[in-house]
Amino acid sequence: MPDTDTISTDLTDLVQSTPGVLIVYDAASTIGRVLDKVVDFVTGRESDTNPVVVKEPKSGTQVRVNIGVSDDESASDICRRVHDTVAAYLEQQGDEASEISVKVCSIG
Repeated sequence: MPDTDTISTDLTDLVQSTPGVLIVYDAASTIGRVLDKVVDFVTGRESDTNPVVVKEPKSGTQVRVNIGVSDDESASDICRRVHDTVAAYLEQQGDEASEISVKVCSIG
């Protein structure tokens, strides 16, 4: 199975191309992003962060997605479509998500 950065990149592309999704927002917490920047500074690395957050605790893969959707159809239908896209991708990778969170941050 690919690492979490690869999964996040793939899922960002898939979610962005899902019908009804206008934009993919950063789903990471502010504290998490600040900590990433501190680690980048201390280690001298430059991390390329993706808006879709993927974590792999012992309980199973967790995915968080924040999206902006069109107002052409129901936001809940678009969320279900995104959820199904994420679940299908993970299944294709031989993984099952313990949690997939899709949040609508803007409509229209």
